[in-house]
Amino acid sequence: MRPVVPVIVSCAAVAAAAAVVPSAFATIVLADGESISLESIVGAGGDRSVRIGDQEYFFGVFESHFAASGITLTARINDIANQFGRFDTGFDLAGGFSDLLPSNEEPSMMSIGFTVTIVPEAAKNGVRLCDAWMQFDGDASGVGSYAEVIEHLIAPPAEEMVGALEVYDRVTLEGDEITRRKDALEFCGPDGFGAVSSLIVEKTATFFARPVGGVASASLIEQRFSEVPSPGALALAGLAGLIGSRRQRS
Repeated sequence: MRPVVPVIVSCAAVAAAAAVVPSAFATIVLADGESISLESIVGAGGDRSVRIGDQEYFFGVFESHFAASGITLTARINDIANQFGRFDTGFDLAGGFSDLLPSNEEPSMMSIGFTVTIVPEAAKNGVRLCDAWMQFDGDASGVGSYAEVIEHLIAPPAEEMVGALEVYDRVTLEGDEITRRKDALEFCGPDGFGAVSSLIVEKTATFFARPVGGVASASLIEQRFSEVPSPGALALAGLAGLIGSRRQRS
């Protein structure tokens, strides 16, 4: 049996746990390009909370066949602002993700549950989350093998499903390769309606090398969230409708 890092807190409790961040956990502040071991965040005594730009991430769940000490989180802030002066912000996860015991009919997996929240000072100024995208460098070979990352985005407090992202490299039982290494989700409308100040994200990465000699691996998983003004702020600034044109140009 391969070792599994225990669940820190159940998926249903991610949002509830995030509510106690200010009093229970310190917040690690990372600038663009700065890195930290995931162990420092989700390990015993870890801070759980990371701020990157105007977004704060609280990592409530980590269950994995891969040790957190072997995974690096790097802060990323896009160096090109959109027309509202806001930036795509997020993080990269780098590590040796692969099927640790290939051809044994069991995949190797990693599940991470976190919230992403606009920090209060930015939220007061009308900043909201509008889009999300995910990308990885997954690779699979051998009939029936696959490398994939699937995540669900949920809007608190009603826990309404916003949507899902899915990236993968798969080899079918017929030997055909099916690949999508980047996926994006637009969940706010042209006038900013539907933009949110916080999201719950449940991410699962799975690597399965089916035959002897098969491969299922990745070394980098990228996560980004875009920011826009709230509908009220857009209306006050006379910018309603620009979100749609931003998407058409991107």
